Amino acid sequence: MSAPFRQGLLLLCAALLGLALGAWGMRWYFQRTLAAWDPAQRLVAELGQQLDLDADQRERVALVLAEARGRMESRRQAWRLDVQQLAREGEDQVARLLKPAQQERFSRLHDQIHGRMDEFLWSSRENPTAMSIAAPER
Repeated sequence: MSAPFRQGLLLLCAALLGLALGAWGMRWYFQRTLAAWDPAQRLVAELGQQLDLDADQRERVALVLAEARGRMESRRQAWRLDVQQLAREGEDQVARLLKPAQQERFSRLHDQIHGRMDEFLWSSRENPTAMSIAAPER
């Protein structure tokens, strides 16, 4: 093996090792810093410091916050479903006002205008809007 080839191979190995260590270091750092960005954890820590909570109190406060988060998430889910239903009802009402040829064009326009946004916001592949369901086969 020639000296330049060995030097190049050594440089490549050093670069790969540096890349691997850098990736591991970033992962380690973010797991330890960003994991603590959970608002509930920060609130428990802040209350613990400011109010001198003991371990039992901290645990109970964390439980209360976790239960509240669960209730809020189920309300968010219900709200999303209500909004979807209202959107579908409005689309259906508009479609009923139109003549058959207009309905077909409306369906295409709807898909063009709202297709990407619906997919982004509402995961429309799993839960399409009413007009997407009613759209004629092309």
